[in-house]
Amino acid sequence: DGPGQAWVAAADERRWLVTEAPVPATGLTLRLVLSAGDVEGALAGPFQRLVLLVGLSVALVVAGGLVLAWQAARLERTELELARSRDLAAMGQTAAAIAHEVKNALNGLSMAVDLLATGTAARDVLRDVHGRARAEVARLRRVADDLTLFAATPRLATEPIDLARLCQDAAVSVAELAEDHQVRVEVVAPGPIPARGDPARLLGAVVNLARNGIEAMGPGGFGEPLGGAPPGHARELRISARREPGRVVVEVADRGPGLDAEVAQRLFEPFVTTKRTGSGLGLAIVHRVVEAHGGEVAAAAREGGGTVFTLAIPDGQGAEVGA
Repeated sequence: DGPGQAWVAAADERRWLVTEAPVPATGLTLRLVLSAGDVEGALAGPFQRLVLLVGLSVALVVAGGLVLAWQAARLERTELELARSRDLAAMGQTAAAIAHEVKNALNGLSMAVDLLATGTAARDVLRDVHGRARAEVARLRRVADDLTLFAATPRLATEPIDLARLCQDAAVSVAELAEDHQVRVEVVAPGPIPARGDPARLLGAVVNLARNGIEAMGPGGFGEPLGGAPPGHARELRISARREPGRVVVEVADRGPGLDAEVAQRLFEPFVTTKRTGSGLGLAIVHRVVEAHGGEVAAAAREGGGTVFTLAIPDGQGAEVGA
């Protein structure tokens, strides 16, 4: 009932809806009387339409849910198939990378063995052949180590470390390679720079970045033919470290040819490489190690030419460096 409305029961038990409204300035009252049957008849149609609309809505929702469930099942099957395809593709890339590295190493070792078998080579030649054979064995060992590191989730043995000393150790580790490629290595890391992390894993990551930078400036790095005259570019690698609020940062900057835009987007994916040799796992391993420390690694163009890799990890909340 609304204002001025009331249900009235008659003597024959019929009910009436009486609506009254006064007419201003006349003293008259307008009265509208409707039987219960008239009211129910007027409301029956809209009510029935409302019930029908609700029923259709529920049916549509149920049908939509069934369609979504079917599409979700199809999507899940498609994702599984794509995952299997990616796994197969990764296995193929892994096999190709291993086969390529093993084939190159075996070619070098085979030539060394053949030369040694002749027994006619001079002592200095034999020394050179022996050195090359050991280099090929070391390269195969590095490939095996890369595959082992990439296949397993890094397990960290964290302890207080000094990033300044770690940068110095990384420079020592790549000194021979830098000399072979005529690259000057500079370390800018006023220490100590205390942090907390796995020293072996982090040293391996920085060494990996340093080797990558040195090789980018080596023979053929600028697109020149192997054996040809190297271009007149500065060959210098800078390893630096610094402390920032809440984190410590290591930068490895080279003066190589820089990064191709397409490669830069996939740089830390496995088997992505622009070098003539290598498994393409080095940067992917660096990414996994840094990620395991709760940090991040990125690459950007270096001002004046080249590439700078930035490795940042939490500082360990002021960890003290052990003696």
